[in-house]
Amino acid sequence: MKSASCASTLLRGPAVVGVWAALSCAPSGFADESKVDNVRILGSSANTPFAAQGSPVTVSVLAVSGLESPPQTSVPVSWLPPCINPKDDAYYNCFPQFASLAKTVSPGQDLTPALTTGTTFQFTMPADAVAGHPQTPGTPVVGGVPAFYGLAVLFNLACTGHLELLPSDPSNANPQALPVGCFDQQHNQLGANDFVFGFTTVYAYDESMLSQLSNTNPVIDSIDFDGTALTPASDGTYSAVTVTHCEGSCKTLKIGPAVPSSSWELNPEAFDLNGKPLHEQIWADFYVSLGSLSDGARLLYDATSGSLGGLGDTDDTFTPPNQAGTGFLWIVVHDNRAGASWATVPLTIQ
Repeated sequence: MKSASCASTLLRGPAVVGVWAALSCAPSGFADESKVDNVRILGSSANTPFAAQGSPVTVSVLAVSGLESPPQTSVPVSWLPPCINPKDDAYYNCFPQFASLAKTVSPGQDLTPALTTGTTFQFTMPADAVAGHPQTPGTPVVGGVPAFYGLAVLFNLACTGHLELLPSDPSNANPQALPVGCFDQQHNQLGANDFVFGFTTVYAYDESMLSQLSNTNPVIDSIDFDGTALTPASDGTYSAVTVTHCEGSCKTLKIGPAVPSSSWELNPEAFDLNGKPLHEQIWADFYVSLGSLSDGARLLYDATSGSLGGLGDTDDTFTPPNQAGTGFLWIVVHDNRAGASWATVPLTIQ
């Protein structure tokens, strides 16, 4: 049965060490996930989270690197071919199909030229995506009809070096072992700071079902920065914000996205205990390259009660660093039907 998952899940190489849920804070003993000091894919989304069969779909990612100063806000991303309807909807059941790449590129050779690169990737949802997906028990009923679906999994990889196929290990029974790794010029495999292996899911429905399952990405109207509304330019970029570095006691700043109520869409596939359809959940993840955040994630809209309040109620808290510098604040807004959008705000610490 289809779950209402996030648009992208990130796996760090060289081995799969865990899958971070979008609302998780860093567990005790782990690095603060809101601090960007390595290569990261912070968000991904499709222009149509629910796509029509036979239609073009564009998937975008927010890939950044905190390894440099100032950080890079656009890191090259490579894309593996789309995987359609993997068994049990499990991303790792796509891995065997990548063995076909070994016919043209051997382990130890640079795989990158054989792949599509860029922060966006376009593909066509197969015209038989729904028919090709096994019908699963418990499929939600919408308008008196089961909401059968198809699934496309798009793999996106950010690497500071180059990509290579990893040799098959017959003794490794782990189905989640990654088929691709990130290597430097001397063919030394790089680790989690330099490589992210992520994937984005896009669901397909027939036209009649799509008419009942309206689903768009959440909208960010503006960014509240300590009481000032920051609005994007026509190209979507934000002007730099200047704040003072900490000296002794620090002045904290409230930050958060303004997401209109129109983004809080009805979710016809989910119902409360009384059989009433629920709405989406909408939340924001926060990231910074310098300074720190109090939470890292804030819920904006609840599935039943709606908005959790104005910006003062849902804002995160930013504490500037103790020295001058330049960096970035990123806010990624998600809903629980694979929708996402984001904002990048340059920071100048004086």
